[in-house]
Amino acid sequence: MRKINMVRFAGAVAALAVLTAVVIGCGGGASGGGVTPTVGAFTNAAPSNARAIVAQKALQAIGTRQMPGSTLAGAPNLSAVTPQAVTVGAASGDNGITQVNVRAAYDSNNLYFQCDWLDATESVKKNWLVFNGTTWSKSGDEDRLALFFDIGGTAAGNGGDGGTFAQKGCQAMCHADGMRTTSGTLDEWHTKMARSTPAGYSDDKWIDNTVNPADVEAGHHGDAGQNTYSGNNGANNVPKLVWNGAMSLGANFLVGEEGVALAGDPVAGATAYAANCAACHGAQAQGGAGPALASYLLSHSVSTASTKITTGTMAAYAKGVAPANYVAYLQTLPGVPGSALREAQGSRADVRARAAYANGGWTVIIWRALNTGNVDDVVFNPAGGAIPIALAVMDNNGAAHNGTQGPWTVEFAQ
Repeated sequence: MRKINMVRFAGAVAALAVLTAVVIGCGGGASGGGVTPTVGAFTNAAPSNARAIVAQKALQAIGTRQMPGSTLAGAPNLSAVTPQAVTVGAASGDNGITQVNVRAAYDSNNLYFQCDWLDATESVKKNWLVFNGTTWSKSGDEDRLALFFDIGGTAAGNGGDGGTFAQKGCQAMCHADGMRTTSGTLDEWHTKMARSTPAGYSDDKWIDNTVNPADVEAGHHGDAGQNTYSGNNGANNVPKLVWNGAMSLGANFLVGEEGVALAGDPVAGATAYAANCAACHGAQAQGGAGPALASYLLSHSVSTASTKITTGTMAAYAKGVAPANYVAYLQTLPGVPGSALREAQGSRADVRARAAYANGGWTVIIWRALNTGNVDDVVFNPAGGAIPIALAVMDNNGAAHNGTQGPWTVEFAQ
């Protein structure tokens, strides 16, 4: 398996990093810590109708954000592009999100989007694995953003009152048995705040007319190649990988090559901890007469923890219990991400993305080559006129979403 490029990976996101100043909404964008990022110059064209997003033409190179420590570091800087308000409404359920402010730009190589929206909670714990002292459980979801484009210009569906994607938008593709076409294919950029943006990507997928009443995801397919995550829950939801010292992405995200297997038996470790350690370190390892240990394995390696338990003043408290069992219990205390992150590969790595949550909202920047040369991707031709687009936002959910109602387009300013 190809290892993650940790320099690029760490630059894509820092787990709980907070932008020093982010404005969400019209006129917003992200700026940080008094740093003035380099910004390209753009044309200034108004949309031709109320449901058009204008991609501004870059007249000079699009700079990148230079904000150390922020999850948007290294992302294209679109702050000079005027945001356009895109109204979204209940498409499947209603999450209360009513507007996404969208900036769009293009140059000779790429198409770029920045999407800002208000969301009262940052949700990044998809399938979070929690240990209660005896068993493991799995719960939680993530915030998401999805963009859709017609790959061949012929996508149609019979959902709602039917019609083509260009005529009706996503409504024609929505069915009781899942989102799908009846003919043609859609390009889907599924941006996942727990499983794709931490690795620096949007999950690149496509949608066709596959039907399976037992699987609402049957019409969705990943592009050729490898996505950015693999499931971390094994039998009985026991995690395959857990913490082993400082993680490059912090406490919410686990990079696969940085994780390790449980050091020992966490059940035995929990029992021994309650008998020998809780009096000093707290029943939940929150600290007391002794230091807090609840996140000990996020900053100390397994070998360091084992040595600490078997030497010095702590050795007297080991009470004949295998150090690996204590360490295994400490590895469980923060909870464990349900996915192990990795580099995307192949066509599935075509769509890059960065995301940051601050001041009660998300800023997501997404970009992709105008033409990837892959059959599972839409081709953007700025000289070819407007193209249909649909947008959906999910709040800690993979199904219920608010999205654009009816047809929207992307226009390319010339």
